Amino acid sequence: TMSKEVKPIELDVKGIPLKSPYPEGVSVVVLYSAMTTIITAIGIFIAYFASYYTDAKVAAANSKIAIISEYDLGWLYLGLFLIRILTLPININLGKARKASKAALPDQHVYKGE
Repeated sequence: TMSKEVKPIELDVKGIPLKSPYPEGVSVVVLYSAMTTIITAIGIFIAYFASYYTDAKVAAANSKIAIISEYDLGWLYLGLFLIRILTLPININLGKARKASKAALPDQHVYKGE
C-alpha cells in the first residue's frame, strides 16, 4: 500500500494556521450553496425512490399523503423544508468567519486566556 505523507500545518506565533482549510478561489457562498443543493437533492432522490420504487410502495405512499392532506399537515412539511433551506445563510456566515480566521474544525472556537 502507498502511504500518504501528511504535511504539518504551518502556524503563526499564536498557534493560528497561516492558511485557511477552505479551497482557494472558491467563494464560501458558492461552496455552501452547492453543498446544500447536493445534500438536499440526494435526500429528495432517496425519499422518492424509497416511496415510489414498487407498486406496493406507491399505494402506501399515496395513503400516507392522503392522511397528510386530510389533516392539513402540508404546512408542517413545507416548514421543515424551509428550515433546511434557511439555515444556508447562517452556515454561509459561519463559513466566512472560519475562512477569515483560518480555523478549521474542531478548532473553530478560540478563546484567549489570561
